[in-house]
Amino acid sequence: MCDGAAARLILVLSSAVLSAADSAVTFGDARFSFYSPALARFQLRAPGAAGWDLRASLSFANSALPPPAPVDVAVRFVGSDVVELRTSALLVAYNRSGAQFSAESLSVKLLAAPFSTWAPGVSEAGNLRGTRMDLGCYDTFENCYSGGLGWGPLSRDGWAAFDDVASLRMRPTGGIDGGPWWDGATQLLSDVFFFGHGLDFPAALRDFAAVSGGAPLPPAAAFGVWWSTWYDFSEAEFAHSFLPRPQVVDCFVVPRFNDMHEETGEVAAMVSFYHLPSSIMRHERHKTLHAAYLFYYFTLPAPGAAPGAAPSVPLRQLMEDGLICARNCGVEVLNCLDLMDNNSFLRDLKFGPGDGKLQYYLYNYASPELEPKEVGLILL
Repeated sequence: MCDGAAARLILVLSSAVLSAADSAVTFGDARFSFYSPALARFQLRAPGAAGWDLRASLSFANSALPPPAPVDVAVRFVGSDVVELRTSALLVAYNRSGAQFSAESLSVKLLAAPFSTWAPGVSEAGNLRGTRMDLGCYDTFENCYSGGLGWGPLSRDGWAAFDDVASLRMRPTGGIDGGPWWDGATQLLSDVFFFGHGLDFPAALRDFAAVSGGAPLPPAAAFGVWWSTWYDFSEAEFAHSFLPRPQVVDCFVVPRFNDMHEETGEVAAMVSFYHLPSSIMRHERHKTLHAAYLFYYFTLPAPGAAPGAAPSVPLRQLMEDGLICARNCGVEVLNCLDLMDNNSFLRDLKFGPGDGKLQYYLYNYASPELEPKEVGLILL
């Protein structure tokens, strides 16, 4: 460990290999840990505070684990207040005279492309984002997704920094003993995880997975939605998915009529498809194949009909009308899968079988082999 006393005595370049048992450099009220040459953790405690909060957090569940291998760090002291820490990927400079981590007290320079420099407060405009704190959303579409994805460890700038000081800390037992899984907030002033992998995105993802833990699994209840032919769309979700947008999605409805042949304002059937054109290479005249893919559809029985009654619009007729609508929208090829009830109309409507198969892989879940008609998951 390097402390203030050592800083006053050793004013030249010194090297140390930080072992798994002693993987941090302490300088004044700051502590610098290295999980890999490009992944560092910067902690700052209040003046006079004792100890360091090394508990796992909600964001970084494996942060309390030692690094998988020793990290070679060169330590250089400049006067009594400045320390420089160099790995093969990063050059960290810290001035302990500041009360907070700031652009004046802390900086990190990348030693690989794009050779950028980070300091607290610098804009993360290049961050590619990519994380969400939840597995699903039970609110309106706007409330769930209007804010987009959160911070991610990948960035066009070559670095990504996340201050974990606001995350709840977890108890070592994780709630197995019947108590809560959380153990309060930290008293640290800053707890920054710094990913300085440059443009080596695979390495950044490996380090991120190492400290954040495995991806959480979807709850079992989710498969009741994914493996069914019915989903309770909110009005906002339905509008986003099916209201026609040129060259994105088209949707056609069959209105319901009363005995006077007047529209009732209800819908008897619906068919939709989304556009996915392909480029035609090396052809003098034709440049684009205007293809579309069958999306959601439904056809309902007449009002008051007994459960299991036949739909008021036969599925084959609905699909034939859908093909005509697609042609009128400029679609040249309409593709669909042989899942759910699609096999009931594919042959009659002259759909040609493809030469490939679509495989479904569910991470960390095992499933018995399913027939196509048993699959209700539509992939975009």
